[in-house]
Parts: sequence; structure tokens; C-alpha cells
Amino acid sequence: MTTPNIEILQALEAGNSVAEFDIGLRQYFLRTQIFTDFVSDKYDIVKGDKGSGKSAIFRLAKDGNVDDIFRQELSVISGFNETGTPIFRRISEGGESTERALQTLWKMYIFAVTANYVADKFSPNLQKFPTELKTALVDNNLREPISKIEKLFSTAKKVVSGGDLNFNLGGSNVNFSLKFGSAKYSELEDVIESLLEKLDDFLDTHKHRCWMAFDPLDEAFADNRELERIALTNPTHK
Repeated sequence: MTTPNIEILQALEAGNSVAEFDIGLRQYFLRTQIFTDFVSDKYDIVKGDKGSGKSAIFRLAKDGNVDDIFRQELSVISGFNETGTPIFRRISEGGESTERALQTLWKMYIFAVTANYVADKFSPNLQKFPTELKTALVDNNLREPISKIEKLFSTAKKVVSGGDLNFNLGGSNVNFSLKFGSAKYSELEDVIESLLEKLDDFLDTHKHRCWMAFDPLDEAFADNRELERIALTNPTHK
């Protein structure tokens, strides 16, 4: 008995129109050289037109579906809300928007997200988390579940825009009472970089690495190209 062509066509599954949401993505994703180079840590930025596969690469990497390339000690953290309005549009809502201020915000945000992820993974009650990292999160209201990415960004933006901050570095308290000038931004960046180094040391003791992914930044600044230029000019450069 021959199956009618119409039934054959109806049985075909072409997948989700949005590739990164397709449950069969791993099965039929074409591993291009760009994909292999990215997950092999040769590049940090994937650039392409809408629909070119950037978000699909992120989805495969984050879900750990490239086991033949990734080693198990690597975690890929989402640094953005994966649905809804991009949280980075909030950059333009109050506060300073100078290049130095935004560099400081990026560093604070990256630290907050990564430190919370690492704490949840290795020391959820913070008992075995380094004192410097614990103080930075708890005393500055940055201790949040990684699922609350929007709140983390809002809190990081608030404390960088103006507030009182408290840190513990090498057993000594370091306090900031803000409004910032450029000198204060520089001092705070030094503190955040010290904390990131401490976090890196903690990960080394657990033989683990973390990547933090940002996507899609183009949509976050669609209405303000000048702010996009300022916000993405060497975002973690000192």
C-alpha cells in the first residue's frame, strides 16, 4: 500500500522556526567551522545577521550538548534574560552613561552573576565560600538566585550609580560612599578585579571554568546607537 504524498508531507517535522527553541536542535544542527572555533575557545565574539545561528550556538553551549568538544569542568552562564525585553535596555534609565561608568557597571554585573552561580554550585550556604566574595555579595544586596538575572542587573546598576558599598579584602574592610567621580570608578574597578581574581582562584581549586554569554546585545541598544557605542567600547577594559 502506497502512502499518499499529502500524508508524507504532514508527517514531516521541520523544527521550530526559532532554532534555539527547537528541542531537536542538537540532532540536526550543522557544526560549522565557526561553531567549532567558538566552543574550542578560539573566539569570544560571534557576529552575524539575524537568523545566522548565533543564538543556536549559545543554546547548544549552555545546555552542554557539545560533550565531544567541551570538558565537563566548564559551565556556560547566561548573562541575559533569554525571553522578554533585553535587560540591558535599562542602562539608559537614570545614572551615569559615561564610558567609565558603564565599564564599572559591566564588571560589577559580571562579578555578581558569576559569583552567585559559583556559590550556588559549590557552596549554596556560603560556608565554604571565600570571605571576600561572601561579603561582596551579601553586604551589597547582590546575593540572588541566578534565575533572578534582571534583579541582579538592576541592583548592580543601582549600587554603581550611587550608594554605599562594603567589601572585605585581605581581612580589611573597604567602604565606598558614592556619588562617583572618575577616581572613585577607578578605585571600585580595582576592588572588583580583585574579587574576580579571588573567584578565579576559587574555581581553580575546584578544577572548574566558567564562560558568561551575552545575547542579543544588538536588540538592547536598537534605539540608541550612541549609547551602544559607549556601552560596548571595551566593556571590561581598564
